[in-house]
Amino acid sequence: FDKILGRYDDLGFAEQTVIERSTGEFVGYSGAYWFEFGGRRSLGFSNWFIKRVWGERYALEAGEPLLSMWEESFGGEILALIHPDNDKSRKATPKLGFNWLQKTLDRERSLVDVYRRHSASVMRGISTCLGCGRPSPDEASSTPLA
Repeated sequence: FDKILGRYDDLGFAEQTVIERSTGEFVGYSGAYWFEFGGRRSLGFSNWFIKRVWGERYALEAGEPLLSMWEESFGGEILALIHPDNDKSRKATPKLGFNWLQKTLDRERSLVDVYRRHSASVMRGISTCLGCGRPSPDEASSTPLA
């Protein structure tokens, strides 16, 4: 809990609990956190839900408002690390605007897929991402972000 409060102080938002309306039960959380990736501080997006609600669209319902807060507060890029066997998250993450970037090892040395989402300002053709400094995609190019 202290970590979540620290993230809120740092980001202005953090993990948000997800409560199922019909039962009033805690079913998971959706949030953002800082971590090291590629030798620099990066913002990560995460969801965690109890197994009973997998596939119930909570990842999208909880993720969309959180990503809107990120867009307004930070922009640039946000990353999501997904275990390759987590089919539900691998399907939901692109629906939240993320594109597959690469495979890497996480801090537990497990292989994960890295997904990246750039803010709308980058997608509108600003020459570099304000958050990560990487070139933005060429407006005339039909090549998807990688």
